[in-house]
Amino acid sequence: RDRHSFPHDALPISCDPETHATSSALHTLATLAAERGELGIAQAKLRVAMEKRGREDVSDPEWLTLGMLAERAGLSDVARDAYQRLQKPAFVDEDASWLLAQARLKALKP
Repeated sequence: RDRHSFPHDALPISCDPETHATSSALHTLATLAAERGELGIAQAKLRVAMEKRGREDVSDPEWLTLGMLAERAGLSDVARDAYQRLQKPAFVDEDASWLLAQARLKALKP
């Protein structure tokens, strides 16, 4: 082993990023993976994020990511359904999940 390389195998299991990452951080990773077409990674990260959040309901950002996953998998009807589940917030800023979902809905072919 190169003396300048990091010994990744020396990391204890407690340093696993998913063990200490917040649900928001994992959701962000899931969304990025979905956008890149890495569906297996996206699904796994989203599942862990949702478990860490500890609620049974699906949040608007999670619906957005589920829609992205479906869209990348070629399931336009499922993606459309997921995007339509997002609730319009009282205040819509440029980063609102609802606004992103609306843009993706318009881009989906009928």
